[in-house]
Amino acid sequence: MTSVAAFISLLVPIIIGFAFVRTCIPGERHLCRHDWLRLYLGIGVGFGLCSCSFFVWLLTYGAAHVLYIAVEIGLAIMFGALAAYRATGCSLCKASMALETTLARWKHPLLILFGLIFLSACLSFALESRIYPEGQGDAWAIWNLRARSLFRGGEQWRNAFSGTLILSLPDYPLLLPGLVARSWIYTGTETQDVPVGIAALFTFATVGLLTAALSALAGRDKAVLAGIVLLGTTSFIKLGAAQYADMPIAFFFLASIVLACMQDQLPMSGAVLLGISAALAAWTKNEGLLFFALLLIAMKWTKQPVSRVLLGASCILALLAVFKVSLAPPNYLAQSGGIVIIRKLMSPSRYVLVAVGFVYHLIHFGGRRLNPLIPLGAALLLLKHTAKRGARSAAIILSGMCAGVSFVYLITPFDLAWQIAWSLGRVILQLWPAALFTCFYIIDFPPSPTAGLVFSSERPDGLRSGSASQTRRPLKYRINR
Repeated sequence: MTSVAAFISLLVPIIIGFAFVRTCIPGERHLCRHDWLRLYLGIGVGFGLCSCSFFVWLLTYGAAHVLYIAVEIGLAIMFGALAAYRATGCSLCKASMALETTLARWKHPLLILFGLIFLSACLSFALESRIYPEGQGDAWAIWNLRARSLFRGGEQWRNAFSGTLILSLPDYPLLLPGLVARSWIYTGTETQDVPVGIAALFTFATVGLLTAALSALAGRDKAVLAGIVLLGTTSFIKLGAAQYADMPIAFFFLASIVLACMQDQLPMSGAVLLGISAALAAWTKNEGLLFFALLLIAMKWTKQPVSRVLLGASCILALLAVFKVSLAPPNYLAQSGGIVIIRKLMSPSRYVLVAVGFVYHLIHFGGRRLNPLIPLGAALLLLKHTAKRGARSAAIILSGMCAGVSFVYLITPFDLAWQIAWSLGRVILQLWPAALFTCFYIIDFPPSPTAGLVFSSERPDGLRSGSASQTRRPLKYRINR
């Protein structure tokens, strides 16, 4: 019975998210192929909305209660009705499809390989979760610990953010702990099936979002190849099974960049969804605040309007401000005074250590197998790539994230070598799906010889054409003469 309740607790946010995304990006009355993209977006967005609504419930009523379930059911009904009302046509279906590339001849082998790697990734995730059902270090020391405090704490749930718990980073936002705690309301007990299920959904929804977005923007062949690369990144699957918040924030980084690249094909409400996605990244981890700021800078730099993005993000950012001001203690970076920070910034050895850390983690990226950066870098160097709408914004954001993370390492009050060894690999993996999408989005594989050809049963002169051999005979006859 507990497993059924856990399943329902994860299904309700998916329904809410899918309906909400279909409200922002309307579809047909019936399902179309782009509803896979809406579904994968809806998984993360639905989880984020439910986490925010649970935080509002705690602020309003003071404790977790079974009546909260009625709130989520009401949200599912409301967004479902709005999605049905907004089903006026799919703008993505009306856009022109990408031309076939030379990868099309490898279509079936690539699909078979994708299926095999996907099954292998699922098995690997299941084994990791079986061996470590409580997750890795940060899962039980930070995220699940805070979820238990919210679920068990009653009216004392605010004590979970005491400044004495500095090593559990109590200033980190509440997307993942709130999501786990509200799921335990459904089950009535702290079953570990919930964190494992959330981790699995975020991990494989990230893969699904990458492939569905590239299929819509760049063609199915690129999408399958990108999915193979992501699933073949061993450390990506391992990080997902660790139950860290790094996988949810990687999802929202990817979702935001995908939506930024699709703005020309989406209605104006798509920009609202972009703002919500970027704000949910800030509601997941502190790195999300930097990401949101860089998104606004990139959109301003590329002369894109940001008003609707800010409109979509406003409510979530307001909740984050309430959390930061009234509940969360100061961030550990605030422990150092201005003079200490200046001294650290003036130390050449810290710059060297950060640079060496980046080089080391990039060389060993992806685990013990083939480094996926090697073939990806070769493709960027050897194949033609074109600047596309949104790709410049993505490049600005990803570069800014690397610069911002480097700055944080330079001023950290903790031992620099320890913090780089402990966290830099995970930070790179946060950006990996978004970077992979950007690279495959701008790379132009050689077109297929039949790409762009249109076959019709009608000849230009109005006469019906015959077989292929019949249509070629006049040309052959003219050449022989």
